[in-house]
Amino acid sequence: IGGGSQQSEQLENADRLADHNAYLLDRSARLLRGMTWSGWVANMFSKDVQVEDYVGNANPKGAGGKDTNGFASSPQPPSAEEYAHLPPQFQPAAQAIINYRCNLAVLAQCQTPQQSEACSSTCAELSNAVRKELRRADGGAGNGLDIEEDGDREAYAQLLKDLDEADQVQKRLVAANAARQSKQGGNSSTQNRGTRAPITPHNSLAVGSSGTCSAAAAKINAQDEHLDALSQNLTELQGIGEALNTTFQHQSGLLDSIHDKTDTLTDKTKVVRRKADRIVHRSKWIKNRPELVAWMTIRHVRSGLYLCVTAEGGLKLGGFRGNDNPAAIFGKWRRKDSSVVGMQSKLTRSYVGQTMLGYLACSSSTYGRAQEWEIDHDDDNGTSTGMDTAIMCVGANWGNGGWIEINSADGSVSIGGSGLEAKKKAALWRITVLDDDDENAAKR
Repeated sequence: IGGGSQQSEQLENADRLADHNAYLLDRSARLLRGMTWSGWVANMFSKDVQVEDYVGNANPKGAGGKDTNGFASSPQPPSAEEYAHLPPQFQPAAQAIINYRCNLAVLAQCQTPQQSEACSSTCAELSNAVRKELRRADGGAGNGLDIEEDGDREAYAQLLKDLDEADQVQKRLVAANAARQSKQGGNSSTQNRGTRAPITPHNSLAVGSSGTCSAAAAKINAQDEHLDALSQNLTELQGIGEALNTTFQHQSGLLDSIHDKTDTLTDKTKVVRRKADRIVHRSKWIKNRPELVAWMTIRHVRSGLYLCVTAEGGLKLGGFRGNDNPAAIFGKWRRKDSSVVGMQSKLTRSYVGQTMLGYLACSSSTYGRAQEWEIDHDDDNGTSTGMDTAIMCVGANWGNGGWIEINSADGSVSIGGSGLEAKKKAALWRITVLDDDDENAAKR
């Protein structure tokens, strides 16, 4: 249990570090945006990035630390001032949560199973009381969907989040108390068995002077002691199992959170790096010119079809019949020290990018900002060939980027949104860099 608690603490530290890194990246993006006139104006009329909006308290509301034995200690006492800003209709629910968290502090101090059971029952009643007050505050719906005011919705969400955190704390405390009490019960049982008076004809089941009954009673007593020891061990194992189950559930949630935050941080880092590269590129007297680094094909993983260019400058999925089918061959252009690339069609010699109206097309005769792309697992020598990757148009969505999506109904190709949820919906592609013979054929 102690090792699981240490692992949970390490995961919580990693989760908080991810939040802090998100703050640093957003702060850097704001500073880079302020280096342009339009970005400076946008910063003047937008809220500054505050660390308090990203990094919360070290422990959830009502959560405590661990004592020297690795069990849950007393939770932090609640304060009525943290809910003083809530609207009047939510004050009863806030007071109910405060009462709930106060009872959690009592639950953490329980020493006997009877005390833990009584406090757990009270916690369940207080949790139901909070939900009842929340249903009354939102008109009886119980889901907050009927609340119209923004401030009321934020208050409802805050109280519901604090209630869920308090419920999780209660589960951890109950499991930790059971494990601690089982451990203490096992120690006391061992001491009691060691100090138990020896069996004599006077305190045994013997009814006569014969030693037969006395020996039988001694065997029965030994069996009772053995069964008591097994019962104590099983109770202790049950408590440890419940505590480990709660710990693993908590760690599973932390791992999912860290995974999503890591993906988000990766995308934010790329956005900040691209903005910095643009500023450096504009500040140079001699601009780096793009160079053709490879010829490649782009194959849709799910359908097995290739990204092709039409004679009219559109994009669609189609087949690939070798170098005689130039519609499916693209030249990869890259500037020196840049992570973005340009994709030029061999068929039309135009660049793929976003139009002024936001549509995807292959109609530009020059490689500019609207024709910049970023490919995951990207290289120029083919070592990433065979890896599934998503492709982003970095100039879409006001510089935040947009992932290429495929409409499964008609197979059309379009630019979607940015962010983690949009990336999950993005189409996966397989980039194949053509070898020297194919490359020479493609140049012709």
